[in-house]
Amino acid sequence: MIAARTIVTAAVLLGFAASDCAAQYYSGYYGNRPYYNGYGYGGGGYGYGYRASTAAEGYARGMAKVIQAQGQKNLLDSAARINNEDARSKYLDNRVKAVETYWKRRDIYNQNMEEKLYKDSLERQERLTQVKLKAITTEELNPTTGAVRWPALLATERYDNYRRAMDELMAKRAQYGMLPVDDTLDAQQIIKDWREAVTQDKEAYSEAMVRDSLRFLLKLNRELEDNLG
Repeated sequence: MIAARTIVTAAVLLGFAASDCAAQYYSGYYGNRPYYNGYGYGGGGYGYGYRASTAAEGYARGMAKVIQAQGQKNLLDSAARINNEDARSKYLDNRVKAVETYWKRRDIYNQNMEEKLYKDSLERQERLTQVKLKAITTEELNPTTGAVRWPALLATERYDNYRRAMDELMAKRAQYGMLPVDDTLDAQQIIKDWREAVTQDKEAYSEAMVRDSLRFLLKLNRELEDNLG
């Protein structure tokens, strides 16, 4: 209500001002003599003055200008609000994406660190085990036939490919008394890959089964190293 009164009042004042100015600048002739209107001599018909306007016309013009100015202001305010909301929305989206990216990277980092720590632990255990490692027994490896008595985990179907390859090489070793260097290196690579496969499957089996299987493969690898010596 107050804003409406303010707009009407401004329009009225602008209308009166326009009317008054037009009246003051009006000039012409009085008889044969130009007359003075307070600002200078007028000379009608020569374009020295402005056409007079009525109070109603001045009011209408003033009201139109006020309404036009208010409309432009409302339009600019609306555009500013839209821009601000759009900028805020984009900012929030970027923040959410940044947080999601941070947690994903952190999860990946933690997972990599866990795997690294586990591998480091296995390597330390392997070094300690090799120091204390006993030679493979004739019950575990038959020196005449090359037959291997595999631990229960290594004898499962999952590791058939590794086991069959090693059975062939160990049978060849028993037949000729030793393996050629190339075959020995192949056998050691199979053992390494087999150990990695068992390590990756550690969650599926008991800790004791995984430990005994890895230990057995180390003993078999020590046997092959003695073959090279």
